[in-house]
Amino acid sequence: MPAWRASVVALGLAAGLAPAAAQPPLITWMQADTPPFHIGEGPLAGQGVKDRQYQFLSQHLPRFQHRQMIASVARNWYDLEHSDGICIIGVARTPEREKYTLFSERQLTGYGSRIIVRRDGAAKFKEFLDSHGAVDLSKLARSDALVGGFVAALHYGDSITAFIGDEHRIARLDKFVTPPQLFNVLNAGRLDYVFGQPVEAAYFSRQHGMKASDLVALQIAGGAQGGGLSVGCSNGLLGRQVIQAIDRLLADDRLWRDYTAPYNDWTLEQN
Repeated sequence: MPAWRASVVALGLAAGLAPAAAQPPLITWMQADTPPFHIGEGPLAGQGVKDRQYQFLSQHLPRFQHRQMIASVARNWYDLEHSDGICIIGVARTPEREKYTLFSERQLTGYGSRIIVRRDGAAKFKEFLDSHGAVDLSKLARSDALVGGFVAALHYGDSITAFIGDEHRIARLDKFVTPPQLFNVLNAGRLDYVFGQPVEAAYFSRQHGMKASDLVALQIAGGAQGGGLSVGCSNGLLGRQVIQAIDRLLADDRLWRDYTAPYNDWTLEQN
């Protein structure tokens, strides 16, 4: 290279004309507007269970840029399936999702779906209990004595999903678009029960001026429905890098306790 050209290159580098360093890859954390997981307004805005878990992960994974996007449940999963660098916190594994989703290894258990009822109506379920005091969905399906509710886009676990989809079911079920609608109708006494997580029930009881003891979470025969909750990311190069980083992070028991701590803010009596 001629001396004069080498000098120009050197001057250019000295003047800061070298190519800019690559920016960290961007991760989009999808979230649905479903309190208490995401709380978008009011005095608790930004303090939902998954809001705080998002804050924890974004602080502990500095090699990535992070942003949170609020959309419908259906949009969350559509974006994850069709784009790389998309993640969702606190989701259940299903055979369908495993076709296009990578899941974190460590799972949060004990927070699956239950039957949520008003305490003053819990006695109605006595005839549907098994020998262990859990609700037998097969018995419930054969009776039209009670009216239940569920949110169409949510995954409740295999047993509840089968109950909802049973074409021979006699039990009446009303379908809702969002959890707030579901719990509003339960609070008004127009439903005998709803499917949901105890943390949801604890939040909505407080929103309606009820005590947490006014609602009860009934166990379903076979255990908590929905299995463990993981972080799910797109099945691409970037999604794989995020899941690997999360697995390394959450293998530490102390950090795992910090990550799962937000669930302790919302508790409900369970039978």
